[in-house]
Amino acid sequence: MRLTNAERQKKHREKMKKQNLSLVRVWVPKDKVMEIKSMAIRFVKESLRNEKFR
Repeated sequence: MRLTNAERQKKHREKMKKQNLSLVRVWVPKDKVMEIKSMAIRFVKESLRNEKFR
């Protein structure tokens, strides 16, 4: 049985919540998008690294 798009999205949201992540939507200038995405990736990597040392 195939999942509908809504079911797939709900499953993904639940998975992210279990990882203690939150969806944040903000308006940013177009020239800053890549910078903000790279910062977000760095934050996730740092938090994963810190989890290993606990």
